[in-house]
Amino acid sequence: MTKNQPIGRVECDRKNCTEMADVFRFRPRSDDEKRKRFAGKWYAVCPKKHRCDDQDYIAENGEIWGDEKPKESAPVEPVKTPAAPAKTVPMKPQKTPVKPASAPVPAPATEAEKSESWKLPETLLG
Repeated sequence: MTKNQPIGRVECDRKNCTEMADVFRFRPRSDDEKRKRFAGKWYAVCPKKHRCDDQDYIAENGEIWGDEKPKESAPVEPVKTPAAPAKTVPMKPQKTPVKPASAPVPAPATEAEKSESWKLPETLLG
């Protein structure tokens, strides 16, 4: 059996992958209906082994030449543009929160107040 030949090219659909993927067509391999369900559909494989089976993406973005391969010209490499430098955002000065005027600190309890603090008020004893 011969190797499946590319029928087109499309840019890889993976994020941050700039490779051009070869487009292939599934070939029927059996008379069994389950095994023939992909026959005739396209798929793309890029050199980094990413695979794309999205028929709409390949049809919209790909260059399909079919069984007749186009004339060989100089290989077209994707143009790699350098990444733009990160955008600098000026720092905004942060406002320091203003502390409210502090209330006077109560004086510590005396020994007499401490000894009486654990007792219940007369109104609660009832």
